[in-house]
Amino acid sequence: MNWKRIPKENSSQPSTGTYKDWKELLSVEGFHQCVYCSISEAEFGGIRNFHVEHYKPKSLPAFASLVNTYTNLFFACAICNSFKSNDWPGEPTKELNTPCYPDPSVVDYSELFCVNDVGILVGNNLAAKYLIQKIYLNRPQLIINRREHLFEEKYLRIKSKLRAQFLVLCEKIESGNDVEKAVGYLREVQNRISDLETLYHRRNNILPYWECQVHR
Repeated sequence: MNWKRIPKENSSQPSTGTYKDWKELLSVEGFHQCVYCSISEAEFGGIRNFHVEHYKPKSLPAFASLVNTYTNLFFACAICNSFKSNDWPGEPTKELNTPCYPDPSVVDYSELFCVNDVGILVGNNLAAKYLIQKIYLNRPQLIINRREHLFEEKYLRIKSKLRAQFLVLCEKIESGNDVEKAVGYLREVQNRISDLETLYHRRNNILPYWECQVHR
């Protein structure tokens, strides 16, 4: 839900080491989150659960020379990196109308997808749909993560409205005028508190996945 284009133009090839030594650099460059699913280090157990991703797979003979080319390296969670493996259906087109992996240093992945109201990721073009299917971007762990973000956004909206209504209520009570309206605002505040309680109850009772979903 929080994809960002990776600004490779601001980076330079490290003068020492190999790709195995550059994970921390790639983490900083990649905003400490997976380039494909956008889950963060904080949400996924830290940097040890992330890999150095070879955008053009190093195991394919055509790309063997890019094994330590920094512009071909990105930061990805272990799950996305495993699903992608050495898959390379072809170079991305400008229109992204073929199965491919859009270059994360060129394309902002937030423009590839939209998230529906239950946390399901939907692709806006053929390349995005291929990514969703191939890297399994609608795996249960990611859906629950997106739902949490959606609930958090809704909570903040309700909290903001609640604060505004509370201030109006205080003004009504302090002025001593229009008591009937003040009572109406008080009831509205009670309703918003009830909304928050319901929201957190739902959030705390969402299961990450069902047993039948573990096997893809």
